[in-house]
Amino acid sequence: MSKLNAIVAEHDQEIVAEAQMGKLRLINSFKATMEKHKGSRHATKVSPLPRSKKFSIMFVEDMVNGKTSKAIVDTGATHNSVDKKEATRLGLHYTKDPGILKIVNTNPTPIYCITRGVPLRLGEWKGTIDLTIVSMNNFPLVLGVEFMDSIRPCTWEKDGTMTIFNNNEACSIPTIREDVEAKMLSAIQVKKGV
Repeated sequence: MSKLNAIVAEHDQEIVAEAQMGKLRLINSFKATMEKHKGSRHATKVSPLPRSKKFSIMFVEDMVNGKTSKAIVDTGATHNSVDKKEATRLGLHYTKDPGILKIVNTNPTPIYCITRGVPLRLGEWKGTIDLTIVSMNNFPLVLGVEFMDSIRPCTWEKDGTMTIFNNNEACSIPTIREDVEAKMLSAIQVKKGV
């Protein structure tokens, strides 16, 4: 475990810039095992977990601004975002707000607007979210960590549902899993006025 603790400690000592990408989380990325060697006590062996070439992406069916949509639930994305065309289809009103969205390994993309208090419904759960409106190629609507933070606590169940606990009520939301080729990395950086 000392090697894993050293990795985490080294990671936490990195210099944090004013506008940065979120820290990568090491959860479920490494496996630590205890091994006994001749003439010594236990030793810890830390090794990365194997990665599959296919990923399963989690989607939820939702209603945004009273219209049905399908959103990817992405714990690797910092913000909630919606494609400009999808924003128009959903009837979201916006005006251009200068800013830049930077997704890893892509060119910077202009932010059209950040629209606040957009009505969202997932199953029986109702609430509002803020959406960053940008041009996106892959998914029309992304619910990121910003969404996860606003609905805490929530859990993912073995039966493929997401449960949101709200005012002593548990709302169970069915999720849809789709396999995709491992060709994307969805860490993003948002900086105003770049």
